[in-house]
Amino acid sequence: IDGTNQHEIISIAKRNQYNWTGQTHPEWSPDSDKILLVATLPTFTSQLFVVDLDGNNPEQITQTTTIGGQSANVLDPSWSKTNQIVYARQWGCFVICSNQDIFSMDYVSRQETRITNDAHWNYDPYLSPDGTTYLWLSFRDSAILCPCDMIKGSATGPLNPTPVIADGGSNANGTFTSDSSQILFLKQVDTRQVLHRINLDGTGLTSIGINPLGESGIGSFVPQITSGDNGGG
Repeated sequence: IDGTNQHEIISIAKRNQYNWTGQTHPEWSPDSDKILLVATLPTFTSQLFVVDLDGNNPEQITQTTTIGGQSANVLDPSWSKTNQIVYARQWGCFVICSNQDIFSMDYVSRQETRITNDAHWNYDPYLSPDGTTYLWLSFRDSAILCPCDMIKGSATGPLNPTPVIADGGSNANGTFTSDSSQILFLKQVDTRQVLHRINLDGTGLTSIGINPLGESGIGSFVPQITSGDNGGG
């Protein structure tokens, strides 16, 4: 965790042995014993696989699904503490994909459920640690034009999609605090992306950016090592 002892767990040779043409977006399992990732296949589709910590024993957990007469690729997975895997499927692809919605799978039963079903381009989903709230990003105008809103929906009843923030900016990478009450995300400020936190109900927007040039990538909350602390950034 201090950046030392870097080692490869899935080499190109091993990837070829698995008959993958690419791999991306690795995520830890809740107990840190497995790794979830997206692998692309020779059939020009992408599916979710789970591997051991050493990259061995790949297990495909999603299957080819046809939506609108096309195979729907898988992307942007996350694995919640409640053992639900949420991800996006995309289809209607020609240069860019015209359709993208959020799906969920119970890891034990492998039962897949479609979460969103609308005209927006939905992606990068998470389920809150307490299992009550889905969070995802959504291009509300098109797949290539801002704004990109951060949307929440109920995981325990009717979805009722509601913007957490919809300010006309290019918001990105929302992840939950460990108590599910707040979200850490990148908010567009002028031409920069700056780390912010916000309450789940959309109040309490606070900048915590420390880089005057802005940040990029994914911000996430992780447990503090200090005993008794509920979470850090």
